[in-house]
Amino acid sequence: MGRCSKGRVLAMYKKPCMLALLFLLLIPAVSPAIAQEGIASARLLLVDESKTFASTLRVAGLAKTIRDFEGASLELTIRLADVHSSYDDPLEDAVPEAAFDLIIIVPRGIDDGSVRQIWILTTLASSPPNPLWEAVELLSLVVDAVFEGIAAAVDPMEDLWPAMLSAGYAAQGWLQ
Repeated sequence: MGRCSKGRVLAMYKKPCMLALLFLLLIPAVSPAIAQEGIASARLLLVDESKTFASTLRVAGLAKTIRDFEGASLELTIRLADVHSSYDDPLEDAVPEAAFDLIIIVPRGIDDGSVRQIWILTTLASSPPNPLWEAVELLSLVVDAVFEGIAAAVDPMEDLWPAMLSAGYAAQGWLQ
């Protein structure tokens, strides 16, 4: 068995540590902007399909940022999903206790680059002056910042896949 040098160990953890530092810097910068928006209360489900340490750190940073929103009453529930493909249903084996206003799915494919989107699901059909749409737009900005260069937030108004997922989850009772 070979020995692991101190330099090799430090090199292995350099990128995850830099990501953690980025999250610590990002949270204070994003929270005041959210406080100014005055977002309505909403129930939010964050589904994490990712499998790598770096992706898990990003999801943790996203969850922390959402929980630290000032002036917003977002009730966050986190669900870890073990799927074989990004297009498997992460909520297939579960029964919703109550419907959510928004669902964010971080697909497994962000780990290997096969999917470059993070899906924000909602049943809203258009974007009139609506506090929930303000939350969708703000969450999109936060997701884009946290997953910069890896994936971008996409909602039902931007792509067919989140629109189909939203319709399916509304029919199953996950979205209201």
